[in-house]
Amino acid sequence: MITKSLAVFGDELFPRVGKGLSTKKRKEALFVVTEVLKHTKPELVYLMPTKGTNVAIPPICNELDIPYILVSPYKEFYTEVPEDFFISGSMKKCKSFITISESNPDTDEEREVLHQEATDFCANTALATLFIHSAKPTTKFINFMNEMIDRRDVR
Repeated sequence: MITKSLAVFGDELFPRVGKGLSTKKRKEALFVVTEVLKHTKPELVYLMPTKGTNVAIPPICNELDIPYILVSPYKEFYTEVPEDFFISGSMKKCKSFITISESNPDTDEEREVLHQEATDFCANTALATLFIHSAKPTTKFINFMNEMIDRRDVR
């Protein structure tokens, strides 16, 4: 029985693969995230790999032998993500893949509702939630974190 599950959410500003300072920042960021996961020792991770931080999480989980479940708001969600190369490799190694809705949204409003259902699923299914962001998170991510905390089921 899994007793230590973790939902992971990250902002879109994770350092990209590049040259020079970008490479150094990416290595430092990957090191910090790896150390957090080593310290918390989750037995299972729930995540929605979106551009930025959450694309980096599955390879780290693989390296640390931490099983993870990918959650998709709707069927074609990952075809919209520009970094699907990394995500497709992550799909092959995930423990499970959950799709909240088999139907694709017709409007931005429907897309937002399904995204919220998927994030709520991750946060409410896992025992704990980890937010990963830079020293200066975007206003959008700060608002997201606050909304998630407000919506989180009390255990």
